[in-house]
Amino acid sequence: TEEAEYMRPFIPFMYDGVVIEYTNPIAKQALGRINSVNKWAIAIKFSAMRKRSVITGCEFTVGQDGSITPMAYFNPVEFFGTIHPKTTIHSFKKFNQMDLHLGDVVELEYRHDVIVYLTKPNIAENAIPKGPKIPFPEVCPVCGTSLMVSDTGDTEYCPTLDGDGRRV
Repeated sequence: TEEAEYMRPFIPFMYDGVVIEYTNPIAKQALGRINSVNKWAIAIKFSAMRKRSVITGCEFTVGQDGSITPMAYFNPVEFFGTIHPKTTIHSFKKFNQMDLHLGDVVELEYRHDVIVYLTKPNIAENAIPKGPKIPFPEVCPVCGTSLMVSDTGDTEYCPTLDGDGRRV
């Protein structure tokens, strides 16, 4: 399994684990099945691939419900031949927890071989900010209305739901 995981970046197709199974028919019959699960085989999933990059900017989009979603830009990284220059930060709450500054080192994790998930590692390179703090907007980037914070504090949203790009 270690060799198979090591080879992931070099193989011309994606795979996220290996299946190990007995091939001996007597062993297979002795181990049997429970419901639809073969007791003679096991799937081992690999850890998500990780790379580091540097934050170069951030933009904010408005969803159909008016919620503001931060999109982080970073020096592009490659996973399985696909170049990734940006990814979502998901929410107002997560954005604030990360305390991002231009030039911060970020860790990018390719989860389930589908989405790039961004975190800010607690490392020496991030101890002293290299650039200015990236602010969350105070007004809607589409219509200019003052933003509101949800009751839970997780989301900042535009209360004007008839603006461009948003529909009820």
